[in-house]
Amino acid sequence: MMGVSISKNYSYLFIIFACFLFSASQIKITAPKSKQKLKIGSNFEIKWKTKKNLDKKQKVKIFISYDNGNNWSLIAITENDGLYNWDVPGVNSNKCLLKIESIDASFRVISNKEFKIDGPAIKIISPLANDVYSGGDKAKILWESQNIGNELINILYSINNGKSWILIAEKMVDTGLFVWDIPHYNKIYYNCLIKIATNSGKINKTSQLFTVINESNKIRIQYPNGGELIEAGSAITINWETDGLNSNLFKILFSSNSGATWERVKSRLLNKNQYLWRVPELETKNCLIKIIAVENESIYDISEYNFTITKKPSIKISSPLQKQTYYSNEDMQIKWNSVNVLGKKVNIYYSDSTVTKWITIKRSVPNNGRYNWKIPDFNKTSDFLQIKLELSNNIRIKNITDNYFTIYGTPLISFSSNNNSTNKYIEDKSIYKVIWNSKNIKENRVNLFYSINAGTNWKLIQRDIPNNNFYDWFIPGLKNETCIFKVESSVQNEIFAISNSSIDIIGKPLILFNTSVDKINFESYDSLKIEWDSYNLADQYIDISYSLNNDKKWILIHDNILNHNYKNIIIPFVPKTSDKCKIKVSDSYGKNTFAISNGFFKINRPKGEITLLENNKKIYNYNESMHIKWSQTHMQDKIGSIYYSLNKEKKWIFITDVNLLEGFYNWDIPDIEDMSNNVMLKVDIANSEYIYADSLKIFTINPAPFFTIKNSLQDTVKTNMPFLINVAYKNIKNPRYDLSYSLTKGLTWVTIDKNINTSTYSWNVPTLKGYKNILLSAVLNANKELNDRIKLNVMEQSINLAILSPNGSESYNVGDDVKIVWSIKKMYDKTIDLYYSIDNGINWEVIKLSAKNSGKYNWKIDQSIISNNNCKIKVQSNISRDIFDVTDGPFTIKGYEKVFNIITPNNGETIKKGTSTFIYWETLNDNINKVDIYYSSDNGKNWFLIKEKLSNKGKYNWQVSTSVISSKNCFIKIVSSSNNMQLDLSDKPFTLK
Repeated sequence: MMGVSISKNYSYLFIIFACFLFSASQIKITAPKSKQKLKIGSNFEIKWKTKKNLDKKQKVKIFISYDNGNNWSLIAITENDGLYNWDVPGVNSNKCLLKIESIDASFRVISNKEFKIDGPAIKIISPLANDVYSGGDKAKILWESQNIGNELINILYSINNGKSWILIAEKMVDTGLFVWDIPHYNKIYYNCLIKIATNSGKINKTSQLFTVINESNKIRIQYPNGGELIEAGSAITINWETDGLNSNLFKILFSSNSGATWERVKSRLLNKNQYLWRVPELETKNCLIKIIAVENESIYDISEYNFTITKKPSIKISSPLQKQTYYSNEDMQIKWNSVNVLGKKVNIYYSDSTVTKWITIKRSVPNNGRYNWKIPDFNKTSDFLQIKLELSNNIRIKNITDNYFTIYGTPLISFSSNNNSTNKYIEDKSIYKVIWNSKNIKENRVNLFYSINAGTNWKLIQRDIPNNNFYDWFIPGLKNETCIFKVESSVQNEIFAISNSSIDIIGKPLILFNTSVDKINFESYDSLKIEWDSYNLADQYIDISYSLNNDKKWILIHDNILNHNYKNIIIPFVPKTSDKCKIKVSDSYGKNTFAISNGFFKINRPKGEITLLENNKKIYNYNESMHIKWSQTHMQDKIGSIYYSLNKEKKWIFITDVNLLEGFYNWDIPDIEDMSNNVMLKVDIANSEYIYADSLKIFTINPAPFFTIKNSLQDTVKTNMPFLINVAYKNIKNPRYDLSYSLTKGLTWVTIDKNINTSTYSWNVPTLKGYKNILLSAVLNANKELNDRIKLNVMEQSINLAILSPNGSESYNVGDDVKIVWSIKKMYDKTIDLYYSIDNGINWEVIKLSAKNSGKYNWKIDQSIISNNNCKIKVQSNISRDIFDVTDGPFTIKGYEKVFNIITPNNGETIKKGTSTFIYWETLNDNINKVDIYYSSDNGKNWFLIKEKLSNKGKYNWQVSTSVISSKNCFIKIVSSSNNMQLDLSDKPFTLK
């Protein structure tokens, strides 16, 4: 039954009134009094009185509400002696209430009226939650204060979530601002707090949690960071993060023995937070990556745990990890890596280590490295769970998680089917015992509600009560209503139960249904006599309705008929068979007065038939249409779903939904990559019983040609830079194509190249200034209808920065002094970065970082540059990396001719002074008879002769003098004695010590 809704304020006042009836005779709060004003920071005596027949040895709980009773916070658990000394907190509110209750909740009381808390308070504005600061930063601590008078301020900080505090400033004037020099630490602290307190200590406020990092924490490796399984010889991307690190160059090292020794991966890498690494051909479980800031080698990070490189067939579980926690019915991401395994499927199991049995999660899972496991119900919490993974076709290749993880038992609240009452009709203003069942409820406290409108709205009975699995509810004058109940966890509101059946509270007009239709089967148009009793109806007319879905939706059978307390009705035709049917009798002029049949009855729908009809055509091309036909019986009111299969029913693909009454559908044959002669169709009708026949059977679809541009829509075309265009084609005999671009949204096109027959094409992008987007078009020569075009972003060189010289077609020799000249406009960088490229801008080498931004720079061309016609210069802001310019066209550097290949020292060797070592080389020009050998200890700036006019035999025993300078930046140079432009240098520096 439906009743008049009660307003929120009235409901709240009624709950207070109910609590007063329940407990006024046992306990009474005497202080604070109504409208009394308490001062923040003061000590106030909370007082109450209890009856003599109560056990005063029993403890009580005292709660405070600042919002008129909507939310409660525990003040204390104390003796029931009528007095508690309370330090009034720093919360300004004029809607305060107190609540006192016994530990077992057998008695409680709430303040009759509100009182006020007022006085001095502090509000912290900064730092905010999740802020990150670095050691050495100057952080602004901001706050607002209220009514603290002339009190001085103390500021403290904590790095352990308030367990201990360190003084920052003492007895300072309340300005609302303090600049704090962040201290340096040797690790990351995530649980940092700021506390601002008056000097008297009466008023204080604590900030939200923030993070402090230091220089050594500013590099954090993301991958590989431990536990990964990586295939030997593969290419992986090393990823890392930097927080506030003022460094542009990084060094990457690799260890195969848990850090005992390290070898170089890359010595000078511009920071892009990633690096593509070719994994070495090794077999080891003790691998680590180390990343170091070149400018300050004390700043580095190492993989948190070892990872594995292997060539052997292996599987390694990477998630879940040790001590991770999950809850029943949650999703768990099981992740793994596999190397050199042929199996395409894996089996996954779980086990509680207290038993030896492995329980199947899923067999024949695709071996793609991840599986989303819907965790089943666990009756109780288990801390000793493990995952096992094995290849489906070779169970000897397997892996078990190294340690244990936890799954918490499923919290459960439920009502018994009869709501624990033998009498459904309950007298108003009596006590009704609400009973429920529960397990695994956090803190074992619950909230209890009732509803008089089938759960649309809920009214509070009592909040945060002990979970005793019952509660004696005093029914608060509801008159005639139908009530259901809801119990929810006080900690996890999503854990709740709603009573399975309702109780009827008598006091208003009432209808009682007398005919039993529970579990009876009916056919459409059957006759049924129903009977009911009715009391105090608004008039002598009633309505009769039925529901097919457990009274979620009602359909009218008769309305406004005379109420004889019985009626013969005809069972209606239903769109689908339902065993959740009910009958409802309602007061025609009092819609909230009704009765519903008990239990459920069933109405059957006749079984339908559908036949897919034969089509004489058996072969279709990709650009044709197929006329699909079917016949049906008893299905005219249904929607059918048409599917097709390319592999004889192994996998079905959705086509469309159709009205089955129409009997046909014209289907556009799909574009498929491979021919299929096992194509089938089917028509499926959800939630229906029917007989299906297929007279069409199997037919054939020929493959379609495919031609597409594969570049991502996020790719960026950079002016005067090379751009790699990727195309893909299939089922095309002659895949030659033309490329063009448009800057006018397709109105005009500029040819890039014609008659291309490769899937990749490197395009040297011309100068594109003033454009944000570009259209790229690829057209197949043999069939112009096969084409593709995509829209890409354009990154133009900044109009605020322009290279004037060199700007294309110039020619220089190694050793020349080249004057690099540029212009700037509205750009105020004091320094700028200079780079050169010998491969048309694909890769860049540093000329000078943080050069003076004067508009010119003298560049002495390095002797180590090989002759090249594809040279470019780039000038780039070191404040905003998007501001740069590149020479419009390539220029030429006439460098040395590489006629030797130095074998050693060539790759980071260490040579001791006062010893002898062999210098080995290969000769690439057999006409060179004599050579000169030099060494440098300063990266090639200065060279010292070792031996001149030496016979070119490929080796020389170098007697290293004790007087040479110790250095890690040493190089060897071998030069033809007859031509000093014919030479070779060591690839990497070696060490003299």
